[in-house]
Amino acid sequence: MLTPEWMKETLPLMQWASTTILAFSSLTVAVVAVTFGYRNLRGWQPFILVTRQGGATDSQDKDRNLVLSFEIWNRRKYPIILQAIHISFGNKVLEGSANWTWLGKEVVSQGEPKSIDSTKAEKFNLSLRVLDDADHFVWQQNLTIRAWYFDPVSNDYKETTHASKFMSWRR
Repeated sequence: MLTPEWMKETLPLMQWASTTILAFSSLTVAVVAVTFGYRNLRGWQPFILVTRQGGATDSQDKDRNLVLSFEIWNRRKYPIILQAIHISFGNKVLEGSANWTWLGKEVVSQGEPKSIDSTKAEKFNLSLRVLDDADHFVWQQNLTIRAWYFDPVSNDYKETTHASKFMSWRR
């Protein structure tokens, strides 16, 4: 069979282009397969989920409390050890809670090591008293929760962080 003249000139270029495209495609498939294999073997990084935030008022004392509830989810395929939790509200008008410790004036910390099994969550509750005397208030601050955990497979301490806006109001 006779090949047209224009095809003889462009055939090597088309072969090179198709070979290059197929090579990059197979490389992409290999990277995705390795990533999924790694995640199926080790799991995903733990994360922090805020389940409740807001204000609460004690009717007898007229105290205003900021309430924060959050969970730390272990998405690894093995247990991890939670070493410390630091919570920063970005404001200095609060008083501490019973089972939490103040570091400075704006960071709350809990440093009891806790083991979290694979695909399980650990729940934490925090209530802080607002030292403002205003009858009506709107409170918005940057909320940062940082948790350090020990990863036994990598034999290293790692950190997971949650940052959001904490909003509370009372009328």
